[in-house]
Amino acid sequence: MARGSAGGNSQSSTAEIRFGQKWMLIAGIAAMVLGVGYFLKYSFDQNWISHEMRIAMAFLTGLGLLGAGEFSRRKNLKTFGLYLIGGGIATLYFSTYAADQIYALISTTTAFGLMIGVTVLACSLAVFYDTKWLAVLGLIGGFASPMVLGSSDSNQLTLLSYITVLNAGILSIAFFKRWRLLYNLSFLATWSLYFVSLFTLRGTGDDLIGQNLFFVSLFFVTYTVVPYLRSILSKENAKLSDFSIALPNAAIAFGFSYTWLFNLELDNWSSAISISYATLFGSLAAIIHLRNPENRTAIVLLLGKASLFLVLTVPLLVSGNWITLFWFIEAVVLLGIGLALKERLPVLGATALLALTIGKFFYHDYPDIYGFSERLVYFHGYSYLLWGRLATILTAVGSTFAFAVLVSKKGEFLGESWKTMTSLFQTLFGFLLFTTLNIETVAFFSQFYPASRDASLSVLWTLFSVGLMSLGFLHYRKPLRSLSIALFGVTAAKVLLFDLAHVDTPYRVLSLVVLGVMLIGASFLYHKFAGRILEKREVVL
Repeated sequence: MARGSAGGNSQSSTAEIRFGQKWMLIAGIAAMVLGVGYFLKYSFDQNWISHEMRIAMAFLTGLGLLGAGEFSRRKNLKTFGLYLIGGGIATLYFSTYAADQIYALISTTTAFGLMIGVTVLACSLAVFYDTKWLAVLGLIGGFASPMVLGSSDSNQLTLLSYITVLNAGILSIAFFKRWRLLYNLSFLATWSLYFVSLFTLRGTGDDLIGQNLFFVSLFFVTYTVVPYLRSILSKENAKLSDFSIALPNAAIAFGFSYTWLFNLELDNWSSAISISYATLFGSLAAIIHLRNPENRTAIVLLLGKASLFLVLTVPLLVSGNWITLFWFIEAVVLLGIGLALKERLPVLGATALLALTIGKFFYHDYPDIYGFSERLVYFHGYSYLLWGRLATILTAVGSTFAFAVLVSKKGEFLGESWKTMTSLFQTLFGFLLFTTLNIETVAFFSQFYPASRDASLSVLWTLFSVGLMSLGFLHYRKPLRSLSIALFGVTAAKVLLFDLAHVDTPYRVLSLVVLGVMLIGASFLYHKFAGRILEKREVVL
């Protein structure tokens, strides 16, 4: 017979050993735990031994497994011994449950205390043996205990206090042993148990909303600070995966807080919650930046979360055009932070916020707040909300200008996209300025000087063309001059094809004279600076 390769035999043997050492052991322990359970039930049905003896035997079995596990570990059978210890912990949990819920041999308070003791034992052994799976077993048992031992008479305050103490122990172990799995599991267990408590425990009415707000805030702070604690206390740089629970934690906590405030008809106070969240994230970012400026991952993520809750705060705190105004300002601040840290993520976030705010400004503020229709017809009168509107316009134009200048001067770290983003923001600034000037000009002249509305628009376009041409010569930018020429052409076509046919004679004269003078002035610039254009290398973008 042909022999198989040595490599194939080795792999087959390794798989066989792994199966025998791990899965057969797990199956055996599970069978033993089930056997203990069925033994207790069968002995009860047959009246072989007293209830007390049955429970005592179950506890002794659990302790025996712990002893056998320790003995095996000392005989260099570490994995085998740890599985036996895990089986012993599970047996102790089950025995305590049976003593209370099945046989009623002990009070629920006593059973609860025993389960806490088993949880402490499991976590202590996990630290001693340096194995996180025992800690996971203790965590599961610790969080499951209130549910399996609870009753309809249980008090929510007691449960939430217990969760707080349990979190303190579990998260301390997770921090010192660097077991991130415990962070994630305890986070899921904490919020799941809190959610269940809202429907199963007494003491959750409106009179105890303050109690719920306190514990929700406590859980939020716990799972916000703990993932960043190592970054705060040491100069160790963090990884993105270290903070996977931070944002879901904030979202869950804010959702519960908003719900409780809404039940009290105090949902307007939710802005205070979001501001406090943003303040906490910002403070953590500042602390980490002072202690370890190189820990950019933690700093950027915290600043991003702070910015997110600040953006959320604005519509909760103010209304109307003030939302737009503050969002423009926040976008510039976020951009400045990203440029100062030389991080791409805040810059992209600021860009997204700017785009969102510009869209809101044109598609919501103008038609719904200020009364402009899509055809630029003004319904409420030009002075309606004038100062708020002008403040928003100036902020919008100023924000896009700030984006263009800041990215142009400090965005080299963006690499190949630097010049593209600079051109994008410059174009956006020009578009925003041109569009708002058109809207405001049409609105003003439609109300006060209707006959001159079309001519005023032609004059505006002409002046804007001159501005583009001047900037094109001043900064040696051919695209600006080309755009100016195109706008001159559109303006000339409008004057000749529309204004001369529909505008009164005085305004025809005004349109033609202004257009003619400006075209002559533009031509003069080309004559005067032709040599400089040829000598100076043009800026294409």
